[in-house]
Parts: sequence; structure tokens; C-alpha cells
Amino acid sequence: MRPPGIPVRLIDGAHWMPRVFAFALVLILSIVCFAQTADQAIKPGDRLTITCDQDESLNRIYKVTEDGLIMVPFLGAVRVEGATTAYVADDIEKRLIEGRVLKEADVTVLFVGQPVPPKPIKVQGAVSEEGEVSWKEGMRLSDVLRSITPGVGADFSRIRILSLDSAVSIVNFSKFDPGTNAQNPVLRPGDTVVISTKGEPKKPVKSGPDSKTPPVKKPPVKPVTKTETPPVTKTETPPVKKEETPPVKPKEEPKEEPKAPVFVLGGIVEPGSVAWSKGLTIRSAIRASGGFTDQADTSRVRIERKNVKAKVYNLTDRALDAPLLPGDQVIVEVIVQKRFLTIDGAVNKPGIVKFRDGLTLTQAIQAAGGFMKSAKKKVIKITRRDGNKSFFVNFEEIERGYRGEPELRPGDSIEIPGAPNRLGKIIRTAAVPALLIFLIGS
Repeated sequence: MRPPGIPVRLIDGAHWMPRVFAFALVLILSIVCFAQTADQAIKPGDRLTITCDQDESLNRIYKVTEDGLIMVPFLGAVRVEGATTAYVADDIEKRLIEGRVLKEADVTVLFVGQPVPPKPIKVQGAVSEEGEVSWKEGMRLSDVLRSITPGVGADFSRIRILSLDSAVSIVNFSKFDPGTNAQNPVLRPGDTVVISTKGEPKKPVKSGPDSKTPPVKKPPVKPVTKTETPPVTKTETPPVKKEETPPVKPKEEPKEEPKAPVFVLGGIVEPGSVAWSKGLTIRSAIRASGGFTDQADTSRVRIERKNVKAKVYNLTDRALDAPLLPGDQVIVEVIVQKRFLTIDGAVNKPGIVKFRDGLTLTQAIQAAGGFMKSAKKKVIKITRRDGNKSFFVNFEEIERGYRGEPELRPGDSIEIPGAPNRLGKIIRTAAVPALLIFLIGS
């Protein structure tokens, strides 16, 4: 029952329906705003958020003009239409460095409203190739070391981790314990992992006339004067009692010092140290570390030993193995994947185009020399590497801004209808076999 004195409040549909409609409209706009991703092509009218870690004067929102340009301080007009945000970020970084505006530049380009992705982990120092590793929640130092190839003489006992807040920590990864994750810290977005090279021996301390310490003066020796000694009187000595000597305890043998462990790193499931024991070999140390990863190059397993030149073993030969000594380092190199796609048909330079993340169809066609006059842009065919999926793209709609760039993948085959010249036919015919020979040879 309704308590007395409280009036009945009728539910009026005309009162709450506008609020529901407004909430739904805001929700739809938010979804549309966040639906933009880094793979989407930029078009006139888009608003971009650009940030640079090294110069805050570049940090602002830029609107793409009708001509597909943005005005960037120090650089002027930069064309961005048809490109991805990742490509524009790389382009601005390159321009800032080549123009000597900045010595180094870390630029991020996002659509307005797009969530900011976490900064990658940078790897520097004694590695075969410095670069970046995408950050993931819960990522540890071992995850980063698993995806790189350490350089010759890498010192894993002193790995520096530099954070964005300028904090520096030193990690002795040679004492990494997989059970407790000791010496295997969790990394934060934007951290820099620096692997140092084994240092030179300390210089000996100088002594003698070249040293700064003054020589020690010896005190003068006083001459000895002869003195007459009084005559010695003989005294009878009491007999000496023989004391029993305690039994001699047997000497304890010195304990053997623990042997240095073997360190396994590179394309390994669980990189770290393995306790050395007699009979430990390359293969048994790798098995103890979880085995090879999918990116491991089993034909290049490097053994580093103190005062000995590094030696590379090809473990694709199943009969090949070698014993290890305490302190050895087993480095399994990582395969660097080479990615390409082919462009066939009415372009000036048909053939192979190197693929990179964020590559657009416009950029791929430009890399192939651009369209021929006879090219039929409305029916460009893209076939995936497995051959099971193909689709058509109207490039004229991309040029007019009616649609975005299609996603390209490594191994894609792009066919542009038209009447290619004879030279183009020869190059096109040889492109696929050449690609296969190159990939097999690499």
C-alpha cells in the first residue's frame, strides 16, 4: 500500500523517452569513435593526435585538410591521406631526424578518441640487431630475451633496465630461477633493456717512481755498541717432565667449489641458467631449458667460452653434439622472417614488393612504379597466400575517399587488369619463381 500523504507519480513516457534516446545516441557515437584503428587509412577531415616524447611542442591535435595534408611544426605540410597511423608516425620520425630537428624521435599518431596503445620494450646493447618488442601484460625480462639473438660477448650478469621515469635497475639474469622468477622482473611499457658486453680486466695499480704515493723513508739504524757481559753462573735445572702430546687430527680435505652454471638463451622456451654436471652437452642443456621455440634457427647454435673463439653448431644434423664446460653460454639464434607480396598486371614495375606492417595498397602500387595508363583501377584483385580467398577492390573509390585501404598481408598477390608491356610480362612471369628461390635460399 502507498503511505498516506504521498501523491502517486505517474510514469510519463514523454518525460523519459528523450533521455533514453540521447543516451543511445551518445553510446553509438562512442562506438563509432573507438572503432577507428591503426589499420584504417587516413582521409581528409580526420583528426589525429600526435605526440612526441622528445619535444612537447609537437603534441597536439591535427586536422587533415581537403588535400590530405597536416601542418607539422618544423616540417611544414606532410601528406597523410591513404596512409595508416603507424606509417605516418614512422615518416614524421624520419623527417625530424634527417632534418636534424631531433637526434632521436619517438612519435605516436592516433585517431582522436582511439585508445593509446602501450609503448613497446626497446632492446639495445650486445644484441645482433637493436629493436623493439611489443609489450604485453605480465611480460618479464625472459620473454624479451627469448625473442632476440644476443651478440658475441653479451654479459647477462649486468642487464640494465631503464624506465620512462628515469629509474635504472641492474639485473643478474645469470642467476635466473624459473621456479621463483628471481632475477626476472616484470617489465613496464616503454622500458629499455640494455645488455652490456663483458668488460675489460681492471688495470693494475702503478707502483715505484711513477706512482703518486711518496716512497716510505726507513728510520736510521743506530750503531751497536759492545758491552761487557757478566760471567754466567751455572744453576742446576730441575728435570723436565715429559708431557703427553695430544693425538694429531687428520687434515680435512678442502671442499670443492660449486661449478659455474651453463647459460642458455635465444630461441629457447625457458631461457636461463642450467646447473653444470659432468656429461652435460649442447642438446641436453637445450632440453633442460624447454627446447627450441618456433623462431629458433637450429642451424646456428653458438657456443661462447671464456678465452676461446665462439663456435657455431648446425644442430639440424641430429648426430652433432658437443660437451659443455662450466660457464659456457649457449646462444640459439632467432630466424628473422622475410615478408613479401607480388604485384602483377598493369603497373610499371611488376614483381616483388617488400612487405612491412601497415603497408597500404596505395604504397604497394607506388613501390611497383605506379599504374600504367591502361590500368583498370575498378577491379583490382587481391588473393591471399593460401589461395583460398580473393576479393576485388575499386581503387577509384579509395582515391576519392569513399572507402579505406584494404588490409594487406605477407604473401598476398595483387592483380591489376590492363595491357602490360612485354617487359612487364617477362618480369611478371619470373617474379613468383624468384620469390620462391629467394625464400628457400634465405
